[in-house]
Amino acid sequence: MKSEVISVKCSIVRGGTSKGIFILENELPSDPVLRDKYVLEIFGSPDVRQIDGLGGADVLTSKLAIVGPSSREDADVDYTFGQVSFVDAKVDYKSNCGNISAGVGPFAIDNGLVKAVEPYTTVRIHQVNTDSIINAKVEVKDGRAVIEGGLHIDGVPALGSTVELDFSDSVKEELRGMVGRVEELYILTKEAIVEKDARLLPRIDRVEDQVDGLRKRLIDSHIQRLNQGACKAESSGVFINLVSNLERLGDHLTYIAHTVEEY
Repeated sequence: MKSEVISVKCSIVRGGTSKGIFILENELPSDPVLRDKYVLEIFGSPDVRQIDGLGGADVLTSKLAIVGPSSREDADVDYTFGQVSFVDAKVDYKSNCGNISAGVGPFAIDNGLVKAVEPYTTVRIHQVNTDSIINAKVEVKDGRAVIEGGLHIDGVPALGSTVELDFSDSVKEELRGMVGRVEELYILTKEAIVEKDARLLPRIDRVEDQVDGLRKRLIDSHIQRLNQGACKAESSGVFINLVSNLERLGDHLTYIAHTVEEY
């Protein structure tokens, strides 16, 4: 028997085809280790049924959103996404979920983090995992986010209101990050060739691995935005080609850098 029960206020919110537990930042400990311990207890993890918690025992329903006042002047709220494992005692904060992002605006409005303005309120969301900005346009009535509506999403039995998400700033941040890594590869490669310094090769290889990982992450994020209708299909080819070309440029630079081994 547990000797202590700690109350944590939360909301169960569906966004797109996912469902998450939304918690205000000040409801959780600031210490990351203790915070994750709370989160795992709330979800009932690790347990494949999550029988002792609020998790839905599925990757689509074992998701976390931590929302609080923004740490950036260009945003209204901070939003941290966590994928809560039901197999291991682990919360993964490495990426974002576009579906759960759709629930952040309504949650922020209903919890007084953003002033409700009818008929629509735009919530500027700082997505902490990716350090990017998402703008959410939320329908509002009588000071609260509208829940009911005529939007149908495949895989979801009920209709709901529409939340428009603008990821354009997020895309810019993602591309800026990848371009930065490729620029770093160029500088390191140039130095390795000019100085004939093979000692730089391990560092170059690490950065090249980061570029490869960014390509996969950016394409996955783009496909997610596409499925949510947050971008047009016509832009897919351009975006994927751009990201792939940056990754190929990184490969070429790494190949050139390794020619110093022949000196």
